[in-house]
Amino acid sequence: MKKVALWGVWHVHAGHFIDMASRYGEVVGVWEDNREWQVEFCRKHNLYAYSSLEEMLSSDVEGVIVCTETSRHKEVILKLVEAGKHIFTEKVLAISDEDANEIAEAVKKSGLLFAICFPNIAYGFTQTIKKEILDKGELGKVNSVRFSYSHTAASEDELPAHFYDKETAGGGALIDHGVHGLSVIYHLFGLPTKYKSMLTVSTANEGSLAKNMDKVEDNSLAVMAYDNGLIAVNECSSVASVPLTIEISGEKGSCRFTCDSITKNIDGKETVVEESARMFHPLKQFMLEDIDPSFGVDTGVAITYMVNRLYENQ
Repeated sequence: MKKVALWGVWHVHAGHFIDMASRYGEVVGVWEDNREWQVEFCRKHNLYAYSSLEEMLSSDVEGVIVCTETSRHKEVILKLVEAGKHIFTEKVLAISDEDANEIAEAVKKSGLLFAICFPNIAYGFTQTIKKEILDKGELGKVNSVRFSYSHTAASEDELPAHFYDKETAGGGALIDHGVHGLSVIYHLFGLPTKYKSMLTVSTANEGSLAKNMDKVEDNSLAVMAYDNGLIAVNECSSVASVPLTIEISGEKGSCRFTCDSITKNIDGKETVVEESARMFHPLKQFMLEDIDPSFGVDTGVAITYMVNRLYENQ
């Protein structure tokens, strides 16, 4: 994709996306309803600030990177479909199942390129575990999976105030970075059928607590189950300093990824598994116009569904 624009700088990853997209094409300009945010972002990244949404939509950019409030994704993506612009969106797809399904229907009818940012699916550990261990049946019947992914953004008061706005963000740690674990679990095992979550506000940081007027969670534990008996656990928080970890156990053995190392234990023998398979980041796939179905709109719908079941079953 030769030319793209950015719609929204609400999300903290907007700058990262600009840097990445610029390696594979031209980022022409930025539209953001909050003009103060727009001016500051464009000054920082040396980008053109569109004078109106109509100017961006009628321009010759082929695609648009969406970093608006999650609550606006349906409105934004439907307008992009109408304008004939290819779409890359930050996760999650939408806050409600209804909005996610409406987006999916419009995207599929349009024939436009679409990708959603679930990069943990693309990472080498996920692809290697799937292709080199699970698909080969080395663990036998899998009965448990645990994914843990946390940081200390709330503990260190590093999140902007609008990330604590339940109406626009949809929630806290679970819908923000907890979806990375959910996306990997979905990629490896599909949709669970039972959901239960435990969500708390755990930080003692006064700055973060002052921002968190809606009391959205900064600490979460999700437990999900499948009809075949598999139990999946997803741990995420913004108050814990732990390495990303995934552990999978089956009747013949287990495997584990942590600290950039994959190991498997089969019949009591532990070996290191070389990380041999990885995929491009979904934004790079978008820019190269070669998008794996794992980052398509159906995945977006599925993860939205998982998040909502967990919020419903606290």
